[in-house]
Amino acid sequence: MKNLFKVACLCCVIIGPHAKADITSIYKKVDFDSECSRFGMEEIEGGAGALVCRGIPGYSIILTSGDLRESIEVVVDLQEDHEITWNSFSQWNRVNNVFEFRMVNGVAEAMIHRVFIDNADPKDGSVNQKYQGQMLVVTSVGRGNEASSCMVGAVDALENRNANELARQVADNYAPNFLCNKSQPIYYGKRGNLAGHF
Repeated sequence: MKNLFKVACLCCVIIGPHAKADITSIYKKVDFDSECSRFGMEEIEGGAGALVCRGIPGYSIILTSGDLRESIEVVVDLQEDHEITWNSFSQWNRVNNVFEFRMVNGVAEAMIHRVFIDNADPKDGSVNQKYQGQMLVVTSVGRGNEASSCMVGAVDALENRNANELARQVADNYAPNFLCNKSQPIYYGKRGNLAGHF
């Protein structure tokens, strides 16, 4: 009921925080092999490692992986002492390599990317394509000490016909003012059985 209420609110938004702004999308396809480099000198707890990848000019994408799960951050002016934050699903998952930056008057306010959820087959526990979920994840933009980058919300791409538009509404209306240290991500729209859990 809470998630359905969120959809109703989003669909009724007429005047949002950027009602008079110029909002556009810029897409960036990342080659994780050639456009990324190791970030940090030590492995993160659990054997995870982090890569920093080139996003659109001025923005870095951090891909952290461990235990067959992946996490994404996007930051402006990445510093060497940046503290990695984990934003992922509890199920095994993989991040797609195409990222949509939501630009407000030329400044990125959020990023949207697709995550494949590798749900286990309930019969034998193996990964089965039949049970794969697909989520559109909205991530806030980290700005040094001013704001962290974290998962704002997720939209089930298999259950919502307007999943792309719904994810953009979440990005435009919730990501700019989302407080990573005080707020928790939620699901927006219809949520199916393959959507995974935060």
